[in-house]
Amino acid sequence: MNSADYRARAPTTGRMRILYAGRQARRNPAYAVGVFILLVFALMENQLHSEYYSDVDTSEVRALGVRDFRDQHLKLKVIHEDGDVKIASLGKSRPSRSIDKPLRNGGHKKLSDRLHNTIRKHRYRKNSWQEKPILTIRFDGRLGNQMFEYAAVYAIARKKKMKIFLTRNHQLNKIFHIDESVIVRKPCGGFSNVNTPCCGYDAEVLDRIHNNTCQRVFGYFQSWRYFDSVIANIRRQFTFRRNIVQTADAKLWSVVNKHKKYPFKTATRGRCVHAHAQSKRNACTFIAIHVRRGDLMLPIRVKQGRRAAPKQFYLRAMDYFRRLYHDALFIIGSDSQQWAEENLAGPDAIVLKDMLPEVDMCILSRCNHTVMSVGTFGWWVGFLGRGKTVYYNRPFTNNSETAAMYSRYEKDFIRPGWIGMS
Repeated sequence: MNSADYRARAPTTGRMRILYAGRQARRNPAYAVGVFILLVFALMENQLHSEYYSDVDTSEVRALGVRDFRDQHLKLKVIHEDGDVKIASLGKSRPSRSIDKPLRNGGHKKLSDRLHNTIRKHRYRKNSWQEKPILTIRFDGRLGNQMFEYAAVYAIARKKKMKIFLTRNHQLNKIFHIDESVIVRKPCGGFSNVNTPCCGYDAEVLDRIHNNTCQRVFGYFQSWRYFDSVIANIRRQFTFRRNIVQTADAKLWSVVNKHKKYPFKTATRGRCVHAHAQSKRNACTFIAIHVRRGDLMLPIRVKQGRRAAPKQFYLRAMDYFRRLYHDALFIIGSDSQQWAEENLAGPDAIVLKDMLPEVDMCILSRCNHTVMSVGTFGWWVGFLGRGKTVYYNRPFTNNSETAAMYSRYEKDFIRPGWIGMS
């Protein structure tokens, strides 16, 4: 029988084809090589075909065609404002059912509901919030200003029975023991803005804040009158964290021990600082002095009418406390350390150097009494210190821009009982 007869009688079923190819390969080696090459090409083609389907990105699908029970063609378009939404039901690389076949048992309705639920979930995920209503603050300024802003908004939230949104990594959380009972960590989807004038007390701000919505409050709130009803609560919240207190006490001990000009004996000096660290205030008397000059000396600040306290003010305040306390030791914190060193340092006056703002404030606020120049940082030193506070009573020139903003400076900013000097 010749080869033509073999080809004529070649089987058509899959198993018989394999047996037939095997017999042909044993009789003709060239045939075997050809079969092997064809098999390799077939495997390559199948691999490419599989990769094509596996690389299909279902998130690019924009429409899905189905037929309803009336055999009418429907087209559900999936479009989102942020781009195409990935349809959960199209997770496979190949559809398990032909889209041209009608869906049974209400399948079209289930598929439609699933698509609409997916769209709704993605559309409103960014606009969800944890609790309502919520107040948040646009923090402006440095540490002293931010303390005023938080204290005022805290008091307002308590009166309005609202929550305050404050991020966990905000510096106030890292420095103080902020009241967690009024804080939420997840913001609203949107806030309406409430502006307050600078820089005194605005009694109408409560009327502009509504306790049925989420609002963002703008303003410096530089007045103790905003939080007068929760003074004790604010003092408790603005207690420094333990690591800051330990750093402050260690620094105070170090600078006093190194200050050779201190008139007391070494043993007395040690007892003084140790007693201060233990909150025993009968060993010696620490007087905190905050000197702010840096930004107040800029031409733009001078043009606004702002004034930095002169040297004579500090010397008068120091003499006032020397007459009251024979064992007074002055601890000076300043943004102009060189000026303070040249003009105020002495046998009983030490200038703190290279301190973080929170450590500086902690040291000064733990002193017995305060000399405050100008600004919110010194204000909080005097407030947290609870002793006598002497302040500079001419912080701006008359008929200036700053004088207009602080028109009620003595009433709204300065605490009752503080002593003014020029």
